[in-house]
Amino acid sequence: MLNSMLTQIEQRIREAEARVQRQDARTLASCRQLRVAGGQRLRTVLIGGATTLVSGLLLRRLGRKRRRAAAHGGGRSYGWLRPLLTPALLPLAASLVTPLIGRKGSSFLARLGLPFPHTEPAGLAVAPVDLARYAGLWYEVARLPTRHESQCASDVHALYERLPEGGLRVVNRCVRGDGEVQEVEGLARIADEMSPGRLEVCFAPKWLHWWPGAWADYWVLEVDNDYTTALVGTPDRDELWVLSRVQGIDEDVYAALVDRARREGYPVEKLMRTAHTTGEAALARPVASVATASRGEDASATYH
Repeated sequence: MLNSMLTQIEQRIREAEARVQRQDARTLASCRQLRVAGGQRLRTVLIGGATTLVSGLLLRRLGRKRRRAAAHGGGRSYGWLRPLLTPALLPLAASLVTPLIGRKGSSFLARLGLPFPHTEPAGLAVAPVDLARYAGLWYEVARLPTRHESQCASDVHALYERLPEGGLRVVNRCVRGDGEVQEVEGLARIADEMSPGRLEVCFAPKWLHWWPGAWADYWVLEVDNDYTTALVGTPDRDELWVLSRVQGIDEDVYAALVDRARREGYPVEKLMRTAHTTGEAALARPVASVATASRGEDASATYH
């Protein structure tokens, strides 16, 4: 009897220690994300403030010219502002919109003759990908900081499911710093049939799928022969993910993937390792079938 009680007490102690360790891992991950998000917000505020200041000065100067012309009974007189406003304000407005519509949206509008800044990123080699083998559950091992995952503190993973009409259904899930689960569902498709490693992902509503800016680059730079590890990035070198079929990864394999990313020009010194505090069995439940989703039934509870 005494031995049984002692065993139960020891089991409860181990469970309590495990809970504390999981919470510590989430807290540390949240602190890292807060530092990154703080730096990104500061840069956004500085750029936005400078742009607003310049626009305000130009508009104030224009208002003075108009009032002065009206006071003297003359027509509109813009002085030195006339040749400046037309070429300057349109690119200024475009520069404010560009971060919101992304590289693809800017490229699309630039092809229409609008003054949107657009530069093609340097060439990047991708792996030939078999979507049927790539489908399934992937765990995030490490990533470059990104605003899309700014709330994710731990247990970041993605499930890819083949669709009958082609492409993949994507379900991204993570645990936030407050312990709540964050989930988003989207689609992935091959952007270039001649280079199947160049994928695009979209998490926008279906009615926006026609808009190029709704699709983000998702290029598979490397995947091993068994499809157990993968390196994924964007051609602008701003986003990078190291993925694995299991929560852990051999450090030599990880180092090789990071070295490949370094050679391609990614800032690998900023990579963040992802904490995993939930057992794999709790995450690997099957998603709702495509047939169920196509009938309009609730398929939001994908896997838990």
